[in-house]
Formats: sequence, structure tokens, C-alpha cells
Amino acid sequence: MTKIAIVDDNEVILNEVEDLTKKYMETASYSFQIKAYTKSLALISSIIDGDRFDIYVLDVDMPGSNGMDVAE
Repeated sequence: MTKIAIVDDNEVILNEVEDLTKKYMETASYSFQIKAYTKSLALISSIIDGDRFDIYVLDVDMPGSNGMDVAE
């Protein structure tokens, strides 16, 4: 199963990226799980708690902690 994390502070964009990712994964017949976050610190906490992902889709331009912080 491919585990995907998506982070964007704009919920409209977050939902659109999540929907497009789901459509692609379903069309390609991949087994997948998506977790969406509106704050990068929530994703970081999730990783600290043991969540691991194969693919990260990170918004680079967010107030406070951003996608670059997660990538580090």
C-alpha cells in the first residue's frame, strides 16, 4: 500500500490535490491511503508518533512552519 501525506494551509487546494491524487491512484489501480493536513506541524507530530509515508506533497508557502520544515 502506498501511503501519501498532503499538506496545504488552503483547504480548497488541499481538497483539490487530494481528489486529483485519489483519481490518479484509482485509475492506476494502486492500493493507497491518503492523510491530509492543513498544518505542517500536525504532519510532523504524526511522523513523531510513528506514521510513515511513501509520498509527501508539501505546500512550501505557508505561515509559520512550512513544507520545507517538514522536508528537513
